[in-house]
Amino acid sequence: MSLLVVGNIAYDTIGDVHFLPDRNQATAVEKLVLSNGGCAGNVAVAANKLGVETALYSAVGNDFKESGYLKQLVDLGVNTSFLQYIDDLTARSFIFTDSEER
Repeated sequence: MSLLVVGNIAYDTIGDVHFLPDRNQATAVEKLVLSNGGCAGNVAVAANKLGVETALYSAVGNDFKESGYLKQLVDLGVNTSFLQYIDDLTARSFIFTDSEER
């Protein structure tokens, strides 16, 4: 079986905070973790680790060519030949979790 995954690739920034602030309220970020992400990227990696031959179709920025994310995908055997490079930056997401991990 083989799988073509279509969707986004993103660099995730995950921050731990003591509480999720309300509007006009601030809180300190205790820890930041940078991670490879995006729905399509995550699915392609997970399926590949389960032994499914995977290919990934997504638009990424020119910064992706030199990223460790591309190397990770290639090293895992994910087919990246369908990636479309655009003259912009790859998507980024910012995720914050509180002590209750919501």
